[in-house]
Amino acid sequence: MRINTKYISIKEYDKIREKILKCDKKTKIVVDIKNRGILSELLKKKFHYLAVSFSESAREIERIKKMFLPRKIKVICKIESQKGLENLKRLIKVSEGIMVARGDLG
Repeated sequence: MRINTKYISIKEYDKIREKILKCDKKTKIVVDIKNRGILSELLKKKFHYLAVSFSESAREIERIKKMFLPRKIKVICKIESQKGLENLKRLIKVSEGIMVARGDLG
């Protein structure tokens, strides 16, 4: 189940997550972020995957993963810019998945 933080607050995230898990405790939760500023708020939240919009740098993805240690979150890089395309091979190596979204690509 994908929860897009572009449209909800962290409080709303908690309510949505709770309702999802009431239906099925095995559901994998993907948190989709565009605003990197909410990463610190997500440190204490439980989820399985983190989808990072406008992923452009392997170094940034590695830094995000380190923020969540000792948890080993799985990152999905969302490729939405020319720079992301140019760094695709590196992003593949540091992430657990790639999503090609339109974003600035058209």
